[in-house]
Amino acid sequence: MARTKVVVDPITRIEGHLRIEVQAEDGRIAEAWASSTQFRGIEIVMQGRDPRDAWAFTQRICGVCTVVHAIASCRAVEDAIGIQIPPNATTIRNLVHGMQTVQDHVVHFLTFGRVPDLDRDGRPLFAYGKRIHDQCQRRAHYDAGQFVEAFDDDAARRGWCLYKVGCKGPATFSPCPIIQWNRGTSWPVGAGHPCIGCTERNFWDTMTPFYRQMPDLLGIGVERTADTVGLSLAVGATAGVAAHAIATGVHRVRQRRQAERLQIQPREDPSEGGEDGQD
Repeated sequence: MARTKVVVDPITRIEGHLRIEVQAEDGRIAEAWASSTQFRGIEIVMQGRDPRDAWAFTQRICGVCTVVHAIASCRAVEDAIGIQIPPNATTIRNLVHGMQTVQDHVVHFLTFGRVPDLDRDGRPLFAYGKRIHDQCQRRAHYDAGQFVEAFDDDAARRGWCLYKVGCKGPATFSPCPIIQWNRGTSWPVGAGHPCIGCTERNFWDTMTPFYRQMPDLLGIGVERTADTVGLSLAVGATAGVAAHAIATGVHRVRQRRQAERLQIQPREDPSEGGEDGQD
């Protein structure tokens, strides 16, 4: 068995110093380790300073994801002193965070020599490569055929699938169920409102009326409507039960006919006693 050890230290194209150690066997990686031992000293820099200045210092930890560290430090200070920021401030932060995402595409290109894998609308697949339908916490209810029929019915209170009241999750690509909104507090479907497909091109035309069930559910393995999928599940379960009952009946008939042909009488249960008087 040919073994090879490869060490790359440091990897400097990524911000900071990273050490990669790989153990290869017969041309395949068997073990791999990554470590970073560079001490940046931001904690020491912040000692004795006003906590409100933390955002300006901590974002220097990384030359790429600066906004992430800045917002994280702001939230840490706010949580420590019990501050609840107003909704407009949250909106501004989300906008700045979005601009950071745009900048990251440029940094990715400069670092790796190519842009991230994109979909047909130019969105990065790492964020927009999966349907909301496939990541939704209500997906199990869809698979079980459990749907909300009206916003105030018992199914809505039980948190069932919102497809029949207009949810566009099956046709929408977005990480909303994972990232969620407002610091990860919730998101529309989690709060009981159907997805309106706002991340899709021309959604105001293609996804309206927003509260009407989609006529076709495309791209979940087979091109069918939700009603057809639900009906197929029910019919399949019923057919399975019926097939089992038929098979069991045929098997019993064959056993009975074989017993009659061989003139085999059923053996008496000893617990019921016999002619020898042992009761």
